Amino acid sequence: MVPRRDQHVARVPEHVVVVVAEDADGVLRLPHGTPSKETLESLMSRKRVVGACRLCGAFGPLEKSHIVSKAAYRRAAQGPDGETPELGLIEITRDGVRRTTKQMKEYLLCRVCEDRLGNWERYAYPVLSQRDRVFPWLAACTTVAGQLADCSAMDVDVLARFLLSIVWRLGVYKAAKTRQESADEEFTRRYLLGQAAFPAQAVLSVTLLDPSASTLGRVDRLFTNLWRGGGNGFALYQVVILGADARLFMGAGVPQDFYSVCFARTKLVRVRPSDEFAREHAGFIGGRV
Repeated sequence: MVPRRDQHVARVPEHVVVVVAEDADGVLRLPHGTPSKETLESLMSRKRVVGACRLCGAFGPLEKSHIVSKAAYRRAAQGPDGETPELGLIEITRDGVRRTTKQMKEYLLCRVCEDRLGNWERYAYPVLSQRDRVFPWLAACTTVAGQLADCSAMDVDVLARFLLSIVWRLGVYKAAKTRQESADEEFTRRYLLGQAAFPAQAVLSVTLLDPSASTLGRVDRLFTNLWRGGGNGFALYQVVILGADARLFMGAGVPQDFYSVCFARTKLVRVRPSDEFAREHAGFIGGRV
């Protein structure tokens, strides 16, 4: 039997805000234990928001987390040196593109999990596409054949966890319009916590968008919401962030040939001109980048 919300919060003084995370189906994820009187008094004195961390489930103070790091917002809004900065940010979804000044934030994670994801971000953002078209991740790759390149010089484990953390966060925050299947979200969550290896029935495909010869706008400066597709027996979750097009395929039906280019296993990426991406999505990007 699932407790009513008021049965849980009635034990907590009114001037402490309690956030209890919910699954997409509305089932409550109850905190792990009840906070002590001393803990509550400490939280009240600091006016902290408390609740269950959406990643590890621990109950305690929650951080107001950026769903996508503020570093990505700065990169998208500032523009490269010598170029007039954008008046606002650009948000791309399957439904279209719009300018926005809103940054997605939510009381989502405990301090420990916020730091865990932050460590991956501190490695990833300096190697993603920069304002001046420098792309350190791309520069460190060695061409193998055609569009395939080897990224052994990079910390692939950190980059894979960073990309999956973006997929996960964009799928679990309250205002998310697209979510992972519950089983896929659980596999992703446990991987991010270090409780499980990279899911056996999953492929992370990464394509780097090379902006060096772009003439159709700097699509490598954009980041997208979570997109979802799939096929017979598998789901596809896609995020594009600052020049990295990450596609996470999950399920027993993932085609076997996809595994040969799984970034998390083989350290391979594809490289394509950023203008190809711009043409591919010209229907909703148009001339706004």
